[in-house]
Amino acid sequence: MQRCLPAFSLCYAAGVLIGAWAAEGALIAKPSSVWGLVVASVMLAMIGGWRRLVSALLAAGLLLGAASALSRMVVESPSCDVARAIGRRPVRLLGTTVAPARRVGEGWRQLLRVSSLERDQKRRAACGVVELWIPAQSSSPPPAGQQLWLSARLRRPQAARNPLLAHGALRVLSERVRARAYLEAHAYRALDPPRSRALLWSLRGKLRRGLAERIADHDARAVISALMFGERAGLSDQLRRAFAYTGVSHLLAISGLHLALVALGAVAFCRFCLLRSYRVAARYDVGRLSALVGILAAIAYTLFTGAAHSTSRACLMVGALLLADLCRRPRDFWRPLCLALLVLLIVDPLALFSPGFQLSFSAVLAIALAQRSPSVERWGWRLLRSTVAATLVTLPLCAHHFGQAALLGIVVNLVAIPFVSFVLLPLVLLLALELLVGGSLLAPLVEWLTSGFVAACGRLGSAPWAAVAWRPGWLLTLSACALALLLVSGRVRRRRGLALMLLAVAAVAVAGDQLKPPALRLTFLDVGQGDASLVQFPNGTSMLVDGGGSYEPRYDVGRARVVPYLRAAGIQRLDVVVGTHLHADHVGGLRAVLRELPVGELWLCPRHDERSPWWHELRALAQRQGVPIVAPHRLVRGSVSVEPLWPDAVAHRGQAASACGGQLSTNDASVVLRVRYGRSSALLAGDIEAQVERQLVDRYQDGLSARLLKVAHHGSATSTTDQFVSRVLPRIAVISCGRENRFAFPDREVISRLDRIAAAVWRTDLRGGVIAHLFADGDIALSDGFSLLR
Repeated sequence: MQRCLPAFSLCYAAGVLIGAWAAEGALIAKPSSVWGLVVASVMLAMIGGWRRLVSALLAAGLLLGAASALSRMVVESPSCDVARAIGRRPVRLLGTTVAPARRVGEGWRQLLRVSSLERDQKRRAACGVVELWIPAQSSSPPPAGQQLWLSARLRRPQAARNPLLAHGALRVLSERVRARAYLEAHAYRALDPPRSRALLWSLRGKLRRGLAERIADHDARAVISALMFGERAGLSDQLRRAFAYTGVSHLLAISGLHLALVALGAVAFCRFCLLRSYRVAARYDVGRLSALVGILAAIAYTLFTGAAHSTSRACLMVGALLLADLCRRPRDFWRPLCLALLVLLIVDPLALFSPGFQLSFSAVLAIALAQRSPSVERWGWRLLRSTVAATLVTLPLCAHHFGQAALLGIVVNLVAIPFVSFVLLPLVLLLALELLVGGSLLAPLVEWLTSGFVAACGRLGSAPWAAVAWRPGWLLTLSACALALLLVSGRVRRRRGLALMLLAVAAVAVAGDQLKPPALRLTFLDVGQGDASLVQFPNGTSMLVDGGGSYEPRYDVGRARVVPYLRAAGIQRLDVVVGTHLHADHVGGLRAVLRELPVGELWLCPRHDERSPWWHELRALAQRQGVPIVAPHRLVRGSVSVEPLWPDAVAHRGQAASACGGQLSTNDASVVLRVRYGRSSALLAGDIEAQVERQLVDRYQDGLSARLLKVAHHGSATSTTDQFVSRVLPRIAVISCGRENRFAFPDREVISRLDRIAAAVWRTDLRGGVIAHLFADGDIALSDGFSLLR
């Protein structure tokens, strides 16, 4: 019976996984699978004998977990839903920020829980969360828990679903986001906090003012704020990258170690004070009183720092351990861990798919197994073993989620974890106490230590061997994590069969990736209402055709979606970047690409009368980055050839970009590319319309066919004519468009035309990012970004 809680927690987590798959469509398409789950649970509950109660408990956990995930993912809109106010007219909102702001590109992303809404001078109660995008012109974003009064136009939330990246739809559902809004700088009014939070807000405000006055170094102040408040909005992109490459980003999150230091410090201080009084020590149980104070301190610190998943998990675990002391029960590590898992999944079932959630529990599990090893005696060796264990177990998960393995982190963490946890963090907490009473003695020391830590991470992170691009599949990730857990537990000899099995699974996963036949890989990214296609040649050459974009200048699609995918795919350099035509939804995201990655050539083909600001901006940016701008030309790399079919003026290799679009419209001046690999071919049609399609049909009467067609102009009725598609005859047609876009793309007539030639239609608004593997023998393998397993 002592193992009922761990078993129930694991069954609940398994139920969440199955329920999420069912809601996503993997099991709903096969109702027999759902009934099979119910029947299996009932049979498990009916097992006879003394195990009947345990079996029923496990079955209940499985069903409750599945039901909780289904209820979260199948969202019903109540009458007070703020999503009902989405439209072109602005509304006034009153709400409270629910989490610290997160830096995204040149601005901040903040969540606002709405309590009331005013439209047409009528005010009513409202519910739901709105995703706010705040520009960088604001001095600082509003902190968590701040009441705001603002006016904005609500739009539908954007949830990118690209392979290799975190599932955007799950993030939106997990955070209960119902709408999004873009704010101008200081376009909101901060209200006074309620009485219940007035003391907390005054303390936080005083600490922020104290840091701003006494810490001059911006990077050091940002790191201190992250350790003190859990707010990382002030960290620059360069600093984040340095911490990621050295594998120490986790130290800036409020984790279990931070909270344990606060709780144990409160316990030790309370015990010290109570033992000074003989009457109190003789009359009361000092240990139980100290444990109670520790629990209250853990709860207060969790609320003070925003109650993130790692902090909430640590608060539950520390609270359970101290509650054992309070109730005079023996301490147990596994049940508090499983209790934290169960409570957090009940509150938010979809947190199971969050990288932070997985990394947090994996690290704690590794530390627990390392501490159980009988070979560890001294505390120094225990700390060393725990650090190595947590780093090894989380390394495959980090590589799986973020596309890179910080190999240097295994060594750096041996120094960084003790330094931050036992030197820097206690000094930061003491500095907080000192700032509250108006002192400033520790500020120079803390700033000096933090600046040195930042400089060391920056220097180590700039080394080319600090991190390697690696993204294992989910099978290899799970087997590597299990093998690492077995290794750190010291039970490899006792579990030789299990270890060999895990090694075999990992070897099969690696061999499966290596033995795949070479293929031309085309990835059509989910960039909303826009286009971005990545072409990866079998020999390693990479070409990006368009970069997406948005007519909303405060949202950079390139930085938010394109660049993260390129990094996740292990793209270190782009040989060619193509801007098919100078519209924001095609070239807006290329600015971030040119800034963030080395680029060999930029292909542009402006019209004779081109006066688009995008031409001047991209040309100036390319000149600063040292990227030559050339006209589209024939490119051959190994057995792959890229041939521009349109516009008329096709340049020789290296010729500078010149006006080649004639007097055509911007859409009709789009660059059309045909990519060939053996018997496979793909036609990327840009935004050309019917007039240009007729000219292409007349010009290439025998050579326009392609196995895959990137449908022109997002599926507009002005393109993809019957004559054109009957000449191309694609087996696969990919349409890149935004979900529920205002243009109603793709047009129904376009879908009908493609159906008449029996082409399989894959849409990014329905499937997310689409990956097509084109093999030399003419076969095509497709996958999408709608899978929960990354």
